[in-house]
This record gives sequence, C-alpha cells and structure tokens, in this order.
Amino acid sequence: MRSVPAGKYTDSLAEEIDLKLQETWSPEQITQRRRAEGKTSVCFKTIYRWLYQGRVASGKVQVLRHRSLHGGGRRSYG
Repeated sequence: MRSVPAGKYTDSLAEEIDLKLQETWSPEQITQRRRAEGKTSVCFKTIYRWLYQGRVASGKVQVLRHRSLHGGGRRSYG
C-alpha cells in the first residue's frame, strides 16, 4: 500500500480558508490573495477538493457563490 503525502494541509490553513469561504470568497480569490501576499500557494482546485472531502467549511458546499437561475444574476447577451 502506498503512503499518501501530507501535502500543504494544516489546521491553520484550513481555518483561514474556512473564514474566507464564509465571507463568500471563491477558491480562486483565496488562491490569488495568498499568492499576492507571498503566503504558501494552494491551487484553487485543491481548495475545491478539500471542500468536497469535508476538510474545510465542514463540507458545506453552500458556502460557494453561484448565480441564481431565476432573477437577480441573469446576464443578457446580444
């Protein structure tokens, strides 16, 4: 059986990501801000994976922003 590398996941990183997600930041925004601040870089895909695995935001996918299919967030093309 192969061992799984520890990766970049830490409790303090998870807390920071949790806070930003609760403030309705997207994983992409979190990644960009961390890079701009010179902090350890984490790919936005990794944040999504951690979210779906329940490692951040207690797995509550509802913290992710999404456009409404009805009303408010519609775009018009043309």
